[in-house]
Amino acid sequence: MQRTTLDSESAPDAVVAVYATDAGAPGALIITDVAGAATLGAALTSMPQAIVESVRRSGVLDDPTLIENLGEVANVLSQNFNTADTPHLRYREVVALDAVDAEVRALLEAPAARRDVLVTVEGYGGGRISFVVA
Repeated sequence: MQRTTLDSESAPDAVVAVYATDAGAPGALIITDVAGAATLGAALTSMPQAIVESVRRSGVLDDPTLIENLGEVANVLSQNFNTADTPHLRYREVVALDAVDAEVRALLEAPAARRDVLVTVEGYGGGRISFVVA
């Protein structure tokens, strides 16, 4: 069985979508491995699947369009963090896991809740995604 938990050991090239509270502190994160990030970014605008395969082989997500598209997916997903019972969160940025700031690192290390999933997008493959909340 494939390990679904993402961390700097299991997925050193992962990327993190950061969601901030109105005060600016990180309140939630979505962490994706490179394959998941490429899949979501490419599927959003129907980019060729070959681009995703290229990213999977290289292990590097450096295509600006894929990164921008992943940010758009993350922005849409922000509505899932906002309920009547939770602080308002807004999408802030996508950043490499190895480049997160100290506040994001602290949330990664001690979240209030976490859900790790495998996601597949038909025609594109999939990857590992983790949802983390403060």
